[in-house]
Amino acid sequence: MSKRNEYEEKLLKSLENSVREEGAELLDLRLLRESGNMILRLIIDKRGGVGLDDCERVSHKVDPQIDAVGESRHDFLEVSSPGLERPLTELRDFLLHLDEWVDISFYTKRQGSKILHALLLEANETALKVKTESGEELSLKREELAQVKRSLEIQ
Repeated sequence: MSKRNEYEEKLLKSLENSVREEGAELLDLRLLRESGNMILRLIIDKRGGVGLDDCERVSHKVDPQIDAVGESRHDFLEVSSPGLERPLTELRDFLLHLDEWVDISFYTKRQGSKILHALLLEANETALKVKTESGEELSLKREELAQVKRSLEIQ
């Protein structure tokens, strides 16, 4: 993703606490041109995932604040979740999704495979602790991990 401009950074900083008050984290904010319109897109996340009600609450909360920051540069405000396909990369991403199933890709084979499906138990700056489907607990160095994504687990 490209770097945020000064306006986007200012908005991001001014909205983070309001989003947090609604029980979510503001992961990203972008001003984009789509189909001739300027879209202000906020990406939010929370433990257990984001639903339509969360997006609606955040939208109502931040809309007046955006106008207060200064000249409005967008035609539409869009608040959405990052989706299952968004890789977890930052420590806060991992912490938001503790006790959820993830699909982990490794740079090199580990126990004969480059992919692991596991329950995310703990996370810090350098490692993840996971539990495999067979119940084995593993500590994985984050530098070994090519990608980590949330997994839809159907019971």
